[in-house]
Amino acid sequence: IVDAPPGLHGHEIEISPLAGGPRTHSLVRERRTATKTVYAAVYPALAEGDYVVWDEDGIPAGRVSIRGGQATRFRWPEVAPASPVPVSPVLAGTA
Repeated sequence: IVDAPPGLHGHEIEISPLAGGPRTHSLVRERRTATKTVYAAVYPALAEGDYVVWDEDGIPAGRVSIRGGQATRFRWPEVAPASPVPVSPVLAGTA
């Protein structure tokens, strides 16, 4: 399971074996629980092993290890906050 931010809703996330091999993808969907809404991509049939999770630009977003018979979660890296934009002080009487 790849936990994703709401901004990836409707996007596909690819994953591939770390040792190489074909990528597989899953769509990020909205999933509602009794208390909240979450967004996730689910990969129900991955074999045990180490995988690379890819971002939309084809850059590795991280790694995850799948162990047989266990559900595994990967949390999508959050976007860093934007740098503050410097604001010039307003001079009295010019605004």
